[in-house]
Amino acid sequence: MANEKQSKYISDLAVAKTKEFKEVKELLKANEIIGADATIVDNAQTIAEITGALTDMQASKLIDALIATKAPERGTAYSKKRIDSVTTLLDDIKKDIDAWDFPSATTAPDYGALANSLAPKVLKAVGILNNPEIDPDTRQRNQEILLREVAKSIYEKTYEMNAFDMQIAHTKGPGIDDRYYGMAKVASNSVSTGAA
Repeated sequence: MANEKQSKYISDLAVAKTKEFKEVKELLKANEIIGADATIVDNAQTIAEITGALTDMQASKLIDALIATKAPERGTAYSKKRIDSVTTLLDDIKKDIDAWDFPSATTAPDYGALANSLAPKVLKAVGILNNPEIDPDTRQRNQEILLREVAKSIYEKTYEMNAFDMQIAHTKGPGIDDRYYGMAKVASNSVSTGAA
């Protein structure tokens, strides 16, 4: 089985050198690293499943094959259209958040349900950005911006509503944590690694 360092390196190389996860499987067969009848690799849904099935030697050969592979060309005009589309969708999400209000004078809003109601639009935006034609760094950076802005808007709105509810004048909270960096990396890399 490939060791942890090999698995991580293969994952990073796959993101840089391929556009889609299926290319990794094709590379394994084209370079005869695995046999044509390798059903584990054929059925694998992620890089982790593939590296888990490879020996150390096979993992080393895959690393060499990925290093030798030329990075694919990706056009910036295509990326710009998708980023503009996500920006419009983000504005729409922020309007939804801004429209949150108290259901009644005696009932507090269910912030979890309100946040969950945004999921379809957020996932649509993530899907628009997760296109193999967009450079991996551009994909990840824009995923970070998207997720950070949504989280920031939710935080600010819920804080504002609670401060209003408690009649606290001019309050500001410490902000949100930075989990969106990891989420953006996983989402961005999923195009080439199959990670969910």
